[in-house]
Amino acid sequence: MQDARRAPWISVSCPVSFVIENVTGTGTIYNLFEWGCAVESDVPVPQDGYASLSITIPGMPELVVVELARVRS
Repeated sequence: MQDARRAPWISVSCPVSFVIENVTGTGTIYNLFEWGCAVESDVPVPQDGYASLSITIPGMPELVVVELARVRS
């Protein structure tokens, strides 16, 4: 099994809206990995929960929707 810390990543900057538990917010996705991504936001969120995400990818006509994702700190 490949060490996740050494998995290749893609540097991106995509707007995202999210819902984590009962918290909604917006932010930016950075560093997209095969197994996840980094999200930066001014909204304080629970550190261990589940999220749904709507990602705007430039040039794509529709949002990319992630219905269930694990939040990790």
